[in-house]
Amino acid sequence: MESRSKLIRNAYDNYKLAPISSWIIGLTTGILIAAILAIDLAMPFMSILTFPLLALPILFSSTLQHLLLKTKGQINITTSFKGFAIYFTRLYRGSFRYLFSLLISFIIFVALEMTVSFVVTMILQLTSTTLVDAINNFYAVIYSENFTLQDFSEAFMAYDGILFKYFCSTILPALFIGVFVLVYNISRSSLMIFHQMNHPTLNPRFTRFVYSDVLRRNRVRMALDYWALNWPLFVLLLLGFGGGAYIGYVWGQNYSSFYSDVITTMVSCGFIFGAVGVSLFMPFYFSNQEVLFDRYKEEFETSMNNVTNFMLQNIQRNIDLSNEEKERLKQSLIDTNVTLEDKGEDDNKKDPEGS
Repeated sequence: MESRSKLIRNAYDNYKLAPISSWIIGLTTGILIAAILAIDLAMPFMSILTFPLLALPILFSSTLQHLLLKTKGQINITTSFKGFAIYFTRLYRGSFRYLFSLLISFIIFVALEMTVSFVVTMILQLTSTTLVDAINNFYAVIYSENFTLQDFSEAFMAYDGILFKYFCSTILPALFIGVFVLVYNISRSSLMIFHQMNHPTLNPRFTRFVYSDVLRRNRVRMALDYWALNWPLFVLLLLGFGGGAYIGYVWGQNYSSFYSDVITTMVSCGFIFGAVGVSLFMPFYFSNQEVLFDRYKEEFETSMNNVTNFMLQNIQRNIDLSNEEKERLKQSLIDTNVTLEDKGEDDNKKDPEGS
């Protein structure tokens, strides 16, 4: 297999085929995603819904637009809108494995936040009594009669704002790692898009099985190749998230005295500026992903046979087939011009009431 330095050169050569168009596509993608995440400033954490419904289709459409540069040689707005709609079809809507990636990221966030909170709490309790005093004062306020939100906020910011600093030092790093993992999983899973486009009649579930098999057989090597190409993306994500969180802290204090508003503003600005930072790498990112897939294209084809044979063996355990029947069945598993899901949909149309 070719060296990683050659892989990087191939990705850069691919980018140079249409650098201006790559910058237009990349910057537009990053800025649009940042604008979608900005909804969080008005409705905190709405990005959990807006990201899969708006940002991921835009990312898919941009990937499609990049691939069409070689054939059409220019950006087509009509194609971009079509690509946005195509993402919601059965073939592509699971391409980024968003729900799975979000679940993994949430688990990592919770585990890391609990671990960091425990460590920071133990250190502060051993080195200073300020945290204990601040916690006691905070609970005394919230358990008092007729306390107001202003009392709540003042208690939280008492003792030089140690509780606020404590929450920022435990929540923000864990949240960034969670976002880091989410972006990594979504980005790596996007290789399924290239495979699906090469085999447009494949059942998308079959494609996911193929991708899992490729990942299982090449996990370390693929990870090293991925990071060799895309490490700047995550550096920019870190710088953008950190800078955005600081801007959110300054801005949040200027318009609100409630700590909860300040923290949510810091998080929202972290997301927004993280996307802005990533947009600076997006012109190179699409070329990187295309070259990365090309490097493992044969592995995907091998996995297609592996998954097909695995499915065939499972069927053979229950049904005794002749050699000719086995070959026909194997071909039918690969040839998905008519998939099992399509058949199920046709049956439902014929007999909607199950009569």
